[in-house]
Amino acid sequence: MSAGTRWARTWLGRGQHHESWHSAAAVVAPRNGEMKLYGAKDPGAFLRSLAKPFQTLALMRAGIDQEFAFSDLELAVISASHAGEAVHRSTVDQLLVRGGLEVSDLLCGTHPPLCREEYNRMLRAGETADARSNNCSGKHAGMLLHEVSIGGESGQYLDPSHPVQLRVKEVLSLFTGVDLDERTLGVDGCGLPTWQLSLEEIAQAYSRLGDDSFLASVGFQEDASRLQRSLAEFPREFSGAGRTPYRWSPHLSLDFLSKEGAEGTVAVWGPKGSLVVKVLDGRERGYRWVVPAILEELGWVTKERISAWRQEIPLVVENVAGKEVGRVSVELPKPVTISRQGA
Repeated sequence: MSAGTRWARTWLGRGQHHESWHSAAAVVAPRNGEMKLYGAKDPGAFLRSLAKPFQTLALMRAGIDQEFAFSDLELAVISASHAGEAVHRSTVDQLLVRGGLEVSDLLCGTHPPLCREEYNRMLRAGETADARSNNCSGKHAGMLLHEVSIGGESGQYLDPSHPVQLRVKEVLSLFTGVDLDERTLGVDGCGLPTWQLSLEEIAQAYSRLGDDSFLASVGFQEDASRLQRSLAEFPREFSGAGRTPYRWSPHLSLDFLSKEGAEGTVAVWGPKGSLVVKVLDGRERGYRWVVPAILEELGWVTKERISAWRQEIPLVVENVAGKEVGRVSVELPKPVTISRQGA
């Protein structure tokens, strides 16, 4: 911890100089205790993919998981920002068939698989990517089935006023404690509505995912328990090769889950509470070392797991020949206590 640091910072040095650095803000929402802010201020963030567990809970509250008999593996893919591997694409296929739908019904757009190995395999095989490869295709398949369930005109589920999105908004408001309105509304990269919130509000939502008393009071205990069990049991389906939750799952184990968002956001949550980080320049690299540093300071993860984690993300910068050419350092500011909204 550095008394002069106003942000949680990751420095990358080469020789005697800092070559680059990333500044981040973080909010910790303990299960019991006061919320803490690491940073000069709370910059807020659009939920983007951090909304996915709550979007899945909206499907479950509407009974879509029962109507279409979602397996736990399918719940994991529906909640994922996945890597476009074969298991992800085939699962999306299964969901679409169940609703009498086609790949062309997915409105998320197409990009190549985020898994480099799978992308290279498809290039060698001459295969063309389609919307199933989109990292959000599981979520869109779930929303399409929700749309099928309620009837009406198809292909409208992206609209913020559509019943599917209104149900998502209701769940997000419940967990964040915020009355969402058009002033905080934006459009996600996959075309869905997304909301700009403070890190405090996002952290509160994730903390409540691990709060049995809150979940019981709002009738979500069974659904939230099943969803989180699914994410823990199927980490690759929930994420995939190279993706943050899959890389971190061995170190967080069953104590915590993690979910990456866009533009340098990530959430870690479990029975002890939640941690939400936003990197100000939007780079994932900016939270790679900050998250384990904060979790170690909190004592939420054992020293043995932190040590194993740091072997995967060493504080050494090597060149392609394996020679050390630089170092990484992390500085955390003294956290500031903030009041918990709606506690």
